[in-house]
Amino acid sequence: MGDASTPLDVFAVERAIQAAAPAVLFASPRLVRRIIRADRDLPLAMARTPHRDIAVLDSRRLAEVADDVIALPADLPDRVAVVARPAADRGDGVGRDETLREYWRLGFHALLDLESPAAIARVGSAAAEVLPTEVAAEAREVLMREGLLDRDATDSELLAEFIAVFLELRCFAPEAVAAWFPAIEDPDTLAERLAALVGGEGLLARALPPMLDPEADPPMAAPPATTGAFHWPGWLRPRAAALRRQADRTALKGNFVRASLDEWRAAMARPETARPATGRLERQVDAFARRLGWALDLDASQVDDATTFIRQLVERSRGSSWSPQARLLYDLQKICVDSERESFRTQLLGWLLTAGRRPLAVPLPCQRLVLIHRHAVAAAARLASLDLPEPLRVVGAGLLTTAVDTTAAAAREPLRHKVEAAIAAAGLAPRYLVEEAALAKLVDELLDAIVERGFVSFGSVRDAVSGNQLKLPDLQGPTEWLAGDELLQLDDQLAATLDGVYRPAPLYLSLMQRISAPFFGVAAGRLLTTHVLLPFGGAWIILRGLEHVIEPITEYSLGEMWHVYTRGRVLAIGIALWALLHLPPVRTAAWQATRGAAAIAHFFLIALPGRFLRLPAVERILRSRPVRWLVDHATGPLVVTVVAWLLMPRHGRWLSRGTPWVPPLVFAASAVLLNSRTGRHLQERVVEAAGQALHQFHLHVIAGLLSWIVDVFRQAMDFVEGTLYAVDESLRFRSDESGLMLVVKAVLGAVWSIVEAGVRFCITLLIEPQLNPIKHFPVVTVSHKLLVPMIPMVASQLVETTGMEKGLALTAVTFVSTCIPGVFGFLAWELKENWRLYAANRPATLRPVPVGHHGETMRRLLMPGFHSGTIPRLFARLRRRHARGTPESSASSSRVERQRHELEHDIATFFDRDVIGLLERSGACRGLTIAVDAVHLAVDRITVALRAGDGAGRPIVLTLTRRGDAIESRVVESGWLDELPPDAGEAVRLALAGYQRLAAADEATAEFAHLSSAEAPMPPNAEALEPVTPIAWTAWRDAWERLRRDA
Repeated sequence: MGDASTPLDVFAVERAIQAAAPAVLFASPRLVRRIIRADRDLPLAMARTPHRDIAVLDSRRLAEVADDVIALPADLPDRVAVVARPAADRGDGVGRDETLREYWRLGFHALLDLESPAAIARVGSAAAEVLPTEVAAEAREVLMREGLLDRDATDSELLAEFIAVFLELRCFAPEAVAAWFPAIEDPDTLAERLAALVGGEGLLARALPPMLDPEADPPMAAPPATTGAFHWPGWLRPRAAALRRQADRTALKGNFVRASLDEWRAAMARPETARPATGRLERQVDAFARRLGWALDLDASQVDDATTFIRQLVERSRGSSWSPQARLLYDLQKICVDSERESFRTQLLGWLLTAGRRPLAVPLPCQRLVLIHRHAVAAAARLASLDLPEPLRVVGAGLLTTAVDTTAAAAREPLRHKVEAAIAAAGLAPRYLVEEAALAKLVDELLDAIVERGFVSFGSVRDAVSGNQLKLPDLQGPTEWLAGDELLQLDDQLAATLDGVYRPAPLYLSLMQRISAPFFGVAAGRLLTTHVLLPFGGAWIILRGLEHVIEPITEYSLGEMWHVYTRGRVLAIGIALWALLHLPPVRTAAWQATRGAAAIAHFFLIALPGRFLRLPAVERILRSRPVRWLVDHATGPLVVTVVAWLLMPRHGRWLSRGTPWVPPLVFAASAVLLNSRTGRHLQERVVEAAGQALHQFHLHVIAGLLSWIVDVFRQAMDFVEGTLYAVDESLRFRSDESGLMLVVKAVLGAVWSIVEAGVRFCITLLIEPQLNPIKHFPVVTVSHKLLVPMIPMVASQLVETTGMEKGLALTAVTFVSTCIPGVFGFLAWELKENWRLYAANRPATLRPVPVGHHGETMRRLLMPGFHSGTIPRLFARLRRRHARGTPESSASSSRVERQRHELEHDIATFFDRDVIGLLERSGACRGLTIAVDAVHLAVDRITVALRAGDGAGRPIVLTLTRRGDAIESRVVESGWLDELPPDAGEAVRLALAGYQRLAAADEATAEFAHLSSAEAPMPPNAEALEPVTPIAWTAWRDAWERLRRDA
């Protein structure tokens, strides 16, 4: 084996591999992509060259397409693989071994590509049994998304490419198999079968570079260098005695972190006599650990673990308060501090107005509990970013997991009773079993928001109720409207019981709720809204919005403005919208007509031209040498000529688009330049780079643009809310602070309450709807069009009445007119949630419910699309972690894994609240504890196992699988369901039927697709699927009521 310090001769490596595998050739990546495009007649501008690292083709075809760019041996086999040469730009030992392993890996994949088709052909029809159906479906999607397989690839081509990719990963990156193909349950057994099929061991030996030791461990990147302790110059170095005195003072104040760091610095004050530990340091660490144990109710062994963990973090912080380890220690200390003191809200104005009858400081016990939990969460998040030895990380993870769980339970239980009491006092009472489960879900969602964000606002409560099955009844009359409906009553109750963690409705939101209630919560108001305001108001907004877009375009391009808006069109479109809203046959006909028009357009614009181009005669013409030469040499110059012509002015004195000699001259010059050797190389690189950039733009921007916009603005608003809350929380008075601080915080708190109200109003109503394009068009756009023409008139009136300078008046009116349309966008966006608050507006059938952290349904989690595909995107990020030549970032890895675990937790929570919660309240499964046993995610599948009792029996295994554009729900194993008595089994079947609708399944296991077993097909067939039909909400409600009555 070669010396690691010797510079690597890549050509010697390639010659050695070719000696053992003559069919494997190496070339630059650019030449490999050129060969692939030439072999498959692909355009240069293609965004992504398929199978871009390895080109497998006949040697005769290779000579035709690449004889002028690559030197070919005379004795090539009939079938060859041209491999993209890996980068070898590092001369150190790690870089040398990495490059050799990369050659081995690519050579092995190339040999598999060459041998797999023949091996599959030898076994014939038995090849179809090699891969389970679900693995084959997942593999097809993954390989297509990674550019390794064509969309129209046969099953044999799929199997061949899967064998190459799977065995390559299994041999060189076994930890990546679960990221690429998570549906594989037993990778070891599958690897043995595939390796035996293609002779994998022999191929692996043939691809091995002789200068690489195959038994050596893969090279590991050097760990990040740790910063040593900073030593002050002798004349500035703090004395050990001074540091110890300072440590004693800070310890008396309860700052054990600072005291421990000072003791460590005191022990290291003299480098020549430095000792790794002192008894004083141990005493500070022990005191801190005991204090943490008291705050978190830890047992003796856990306190010992805390002592070890704290001691190691102090050592690794090197005495710096700004190190990541010290910041984690400070987070732990905040848990102790907040558990030992109370928080108070100051109310200076109320105290003054009541002449002292109202207290100046009001205790906030709820906020204290939430703050303790948030400190624990912050410490756990900080641990993930620290570079710690694995044993220490395990100790820290166990300690912080206990801290998070303990503080969450301590915060949730008292808050749960307060929230439930507030909902009951507001009059929002459930009448049916499904509403009882919905009430429990509503309480849990509000508690989730509190412990996650530290507070919950009226807007979050309104959104939770609107998305819940527990709805508001209609208004009972003017008295209730004046006093406030149940939602406003709930706002008052939560403000009184959750002081410090609940933000009551600002005036504009409570006013909007009162104004919308007669239109949404009264029968006559709903008739007016649905039959007049929505259809005809919507028609008016649509036409005004189109007018704002079409008129400028037609005036610029045609020289004549097309007027879109007329009263007759408003009436016609309004009637059409009314029919779509209220007449199901019209809705069905419109949908069928839209699909038919799309099919016709697809046929004439895509299918028919494609069929024409695939005619044998047309293909012979297009592949003929003259046509290929013309396309290769004239396309680039033609594009340059068109672009240059478009950039010229329409009317110029010397040069314009009408100058006759310019296009031929530009075409001739560009043809000479681009068809030269240098020009072709430059053209190839520029077009490839542009195509790749467009592909990345489409992949990461266009495909998720709507999701990105919604998430960005949601995160921005959450950041604003969090910042306002952080300032508000910092102005709370603490029980260990002085009376002077109480006065200061009371004054600052009174001033801040006014500033906060103004900031919240401006951002929520005026600024965010202006910037958010989702809210801006068309409502804000139309509002702008109505208000902007009024600016001069309003400014003149302002000048006449106030004497204000004209320029200042125009500026003021323009600013106000620019901001006011944001209010209309805010109202349009918020009113749709107000409509869903009332029971009378509940959808007639069960609808899918949000599951993901960003409001995705189960369907949107699985289905790739404009605002969906969370699970496929997650696995794509996991695959990129293990891509060839991609350095793995521990921070990004932990972030992706954390997102995966959060998603699994969200799915388990959905089952707990929407499926198991109903079973627990029905009484049919009395004495049986049902829980989610496991959640497993794959690229196109979600698998959930439900256990019963102590989990000793077989679980019920459910899968939700994407098949094309449909979602299939299957009961893979009925498990303990078969052992239940009839009434309990009927309840579980009912819950599963509802789950399929809530999860937006299109097809389901026929035996479990109906409300009762009496409707299921007989005899039952576990493999049969049938379409999932809607379930009326009333039928769903009544079925659970019957179950509870019978139980």
